[in-house]
Amino acid sequence: MQPGHLDGYLSTLDAKGLKGSSRRPRVATSRSLPRFLVQEGVLAESPAERLLPPEREREERRGLTEAEYKRPLGAVRHEARDGTIVERLL
Repeated sequence: MQPGHLDGYLSTLDAKGLKGSSRRPRVATSRSLPRFLVQEGVLAESPAERLLPPEREREERRGLTEAEYKRPLGAVRHEARDGTIVERLL
């Protein structure tokens, strides 16, 4: 196992369109076997130690559309208490 193999594996995962949150556990798994083999004396050093996990992607928050905002308000328009609760939540 060479560092290039691991880089190629991560590139393949990226090309498949996997998000960073899906690739991160695979990186952790890819690092654990070589680490174990170093502890057991099978490998002198781990080729995966320099492997950096993908960054976490931050999804932008989006606001409600006017229709999405008005739909729950319309459902409780005859109930003052419920309307107040829904307005607070929105």
